[in-house]
Amino acid sequence: MLRYVVKRAAAAVGLLLAASLVLFLLEHLAPGNVESVLLGGRPSTPGLLATIREQYHLNSPLYEQYGYWLGGVLHADLGESITYKTSVSSVVGSRITVTLELALYGAVITIVAGVALGAIAAIRQGHLADSVISGVVLVLASISSYVSGIVLLVVFGVTLGWFPILGTGSGGGDRLYHLTLPALALSLSLIALIARTTRASVARVLAMEFVETVRARGFSERRVIIKHVLRSALVPILTVSGLAVGYLISGAVLVEYTFGLNGLGSLLVQAVEAKDYAVVQAVTLLFTAAFIGLNLLVDLLYGVIDPRIRISGQSQ
Repeated sequence: MLRYVVKRAAAAVGLLLAASLVLFLLEHLAPGNVESVLLGGRPSTPGLLATIREQYHLNSPLYEQYGYWLGGVLHADLGESITYKTSVSSVVGSRITVTLELALYGAVITIVAGVALGAIAAIRQGHLADSVISGVVLVLASISSYVSGIVLLVVFGVTLGWFPILGTGSGGGDRLYHLTLPALALSLSLIALIARTTRASVARVLAMEFVETVRARGFSERRVIIKHVLRSALVPILTVSGLAVGYLISGAVLVEYTFGLNGLGSLLVQAVEAKDYAVVQAVTLLFTAAFIGLNLLVDLLYGVIDPRIRISGQSQ
């Protein structure tokens, strides 16, 4: 198991380093030169330009600049925001909690609702419940989070007044109350994805011979479904769930902006508009690291759920 974990972790670190290199190079490919971006609209003088080039190692070769930048990232030094005139770490740190809470809330809604709907549809194949769930899933799959956010905002926030339309609340239950519509906006299309995957996986397992053998031993149908069928169907469900949760984090960009939430998503939009590339790099790197970390977690859970995958991974 240790060898399997080390191999997967090493692959994740390598992928994260490659992503960080791409993000670093994108700053140099952006319109204009780096000095003008770092000036942040201040008047340019030869002395100031020389100071900036010295401070940010712009006189060094590109690979050395990347080394300086990566070293700063590893020490939580993400540079300075030209918009907020303070360290990027403090700007990001003040916004990250909202995004994490929104993503976690959305993940709970997505996985619970998706697995439940998919399992019910598979168990009731050919019945009315299966047809209704399949129709609902088809509709949800065709709606983007941006569109669903606007619809939820207008219907349940403005027209019915059931939920607040802006802000994050004061904490606790009030925070959940404020984040409900944004979390639903993020979750709806992903619920459809997980539900379809769960239905296909559970239906495949239900058709296997061992299920009838377990039933013949006198176990209740609930125990057969939960302990044997769902566990055997879990690998594809886990794969899609990991991708879905990763999207919940990155997909928060438009949803946070729509609902006026001061999270990383709205910060990224504001930083792009202001050409605050240090903030853009930091937020994008965080999103990338979160996505890679989730994929690593899913890989490790594979080995726990199905030892055959772990053994196969060790033999490669």
